[in-house]
Amino acid sequence: MPSVGAPELLIVLLILGLIVVPLVVGVLSLVDIAGRPEAGFQAAGQSRATWLIIAIVSLFVPCVWFADVYYLAAIRPKLARRA
Repeated sequence: MPSVGAPELLIVLLILGLIVVPLVVGVLSLVDIAGRPEAGFQAAGQSRATWLIIAIVSLFVPCVWFADVYYLAAIRPKLARRA
């Protein structure tokens, strides 16, 4: 049985991080968006449908997860203040 060294472990952790982190961020934002009422989005000048589409797409296109990070960092606090 071959031994697993630090370089192999680092590669595995890097690959898992590139897959798991965007997936978790996408799911968190999708759940948050789905749980908020449309009126809150309208009050904040946002579209719930647009953010739902972005969150769903981010589950399949990993580079879109930056939009989910933006939602969680910038839009979500605006929605929380409006609620």
